Amino acid sequence: MEWLLGSLRLLGAVLIWGFHQMAALICAVYLCMTAYYWLEIRPVVQTSLASAQPYLSDEPVMKALRETAIKITGNSLGYIVRVIKPPAKKHLYRHLEAVVWTYWLSALYDDDSLYSMTLAKAYFGQDAQGNAVYGAREAAEKLFHTTLEKTSCEQQVQMVVMLKAPSLYKPGSERLVKGSQRFMSLCAL
Repeated sequence: MEWLLGSLRLLGAVLIWGFHQMAALICAVYLCMTAYYWLEIRPVVQTSLASAQPYLSDEPVMKALRETAIKITGNSLGYIVRVIKPPAKKHLYRHLEAVVWTYWLSALYDDDSLYSMTLAKAYFGQDAQGNAVYGAREAAEKLFHTTLEKTSCEQQVQMVVMLKAPSLYKPGSERLVKGSQRFMSLCAL
């Protein structure tokens, strides 16, 4: 019976030691994630939010553009992270980095903020001269030859569809018209 009590004491000591180790590991991960957020993620997101302020307004055009982006692209946090996050070197660590970014962005920012940052920084292909077009405002001017405030609902839908594959969907192309046709019901609302 004595050996059983000794074994139970040893088991209890091992479990307590394991609990302390697990608690220490959880605290270390939490501290690392918090430090990573404050040092790496927050400065980039603050800059992105500053450039996204025009897209966060309650003007009907901006609100419609955000809602269209949310409805067409759905919950595509992976794409949003790729747009907002600075490019990483091609190594396995970047996947872990993307997971951490996704966690923090989804935890701290609402859909309107995330999609506004995306619309402000996203790549929309090239204009007629071959220059890269970034941001919805520049896309409206260079690709549709109008201001963002004057774009029609159909043009807004086409811009959001272009986000999926900007080199595949060129403005005015048959492929873009066909690709955006199934989302034109959003304009009837």
